[in-house]
Amino acid sequence: MKQLTDPGLDDPATYLPHRLADMKAVIVEDGETWIPLPSIDFNSHYISTSDAVWVLIHLGEAWADDYSTPTLTANKLMAELTALNDAYLAAHPLPTITAQPVGGTITSGGTFQLSVTATSDLLTYQWSMSMSDDANGGWQVLTGENARTLTTPALTGSRWFHVIIRNPGGEITSEDAHVIVTGGTSSSLAFTSANSTTGQVGTPFTWTFTTSPAGTINIPPITTLPPGLVFGNGTLSGTPTTAGMWDLTVNVSIAPNPPNPPGNASQSFRLTIAIRPFDAWVESCTTVSQRLSSAFTSASGMPAGDGVANLLKYAFNMVGNGAGQVASLDIPSSAGLPVVGTDGSGHLTLLYSRRKASAQPGITYQVEFSSTMAADSWSVNASASEAATSLDSTWERVLVTDSVAGSRSRFVRIRVNMP
Repeated sequence: MKQLTDPGLDDPATYLPHRLADMKAVIVEDGETWIPLPSIDFNSHYISTSDAVWVLIHLGEAWADDYSTPTLTANKLMAELTALNDAYLAAHPLPTITAQPVGGTITSGGTFQLSVTATSDLLTYQWSMSMSDDANGGWQVLTGENARTLTTPALTGSRWFHVIIRNPGGEITSEDAHVIVTGGTSSSLAFTSANSTTGQVGTPFTWTFTTSPAGTINIPPITTLPPGLVFGNGTLSGTPTTAGMWDLTVNVSIAPNPPNPPGNASQSFRLTIAIRPFDAWVESCTTVSQRLSSAFTSASGMPAGDGVANLLKYAFNMVGNGAGQVASLDIPSSAGLPVVGTDGSGHLTLLYSRRKASAQPGITYQVEFSSTMAADSWSVNASASEAATSLDSTWERVLVTDSVAGSRSRFVRIRVNMP
């Protein structure tokens, strides 16, 4: 701490200005070096300096004939100390938990590892454990458990755990994590389904959870499911409408079957819902400002005004940097559209580029024929032949040949469908 030569208490006229200058030097010159310090060190500097300033305020009142000037100076120093404290808090904001602790199932006498992840700095951790299997029945602090990970004590009964994370900006408490303890032969109860899977916006989805042995499967009532999906009878199903990632806790229980006791198990599962491939493609070939317009983002949009919908440009690989492609959706183009012809025997043919089903394009292609072009005359010709030539991992060139030959009028079209 800055320290000037002390003139001594026997000279109040010079002592007060001297000590005030000393305190100002401490706050102004040393204060910034306190900002990176842990709370205990910052508070030690702050409190000792604050106490020293208050002493000077009282001395000024007791000694000086006109103590307004020393008092005013001291009050300004207190304001600077307050500003320094505000800067310290701003430099170390309140923690934000980015990964909550997730519970699970163990056998009686076992331990379980929990962890938490939080942003900000100068973080300290304190774990606590419920005193029973009731999270509302009281908690005990786990002395010495001050890291972001926790290995629980050996448990013979189910318990709840949470952690309080503190830093200069304040404190935050994690969600409660349930560690379920099973015993006897039923402790082998476990999930056999994969612990993660993916779905796609707009595509029907089903995920069935299985266990060994079979039990009653449910999810906590407060579980937030992806929009468009519902849970029932151990199955998550529906058509998702929103992309994102969800961590789901799924529980299973089995009734007692003497001599085996009842059993319970719990596991965390991760579900990722991806945006439709068409939407991802739109993002890849448009700008942020363009995507504010439905002409660019909708399947039926035609921002180039060329009569070719966005979905068809996606289906037939019409946008890109390759030969014959255009660089943007708002550039007119017909290159890449299906080509109609005839073979040497007079059969109608259709040649087009198709996204491979193995690439999961989120669309289907259906070639239809008609002899009249009447609205109800179009149909798939099961006798037509198809030859596909692979171009790369995503694309193939397809030649469809009609089985009808010599017809005076014959028409073909291709229908592209997206759920």
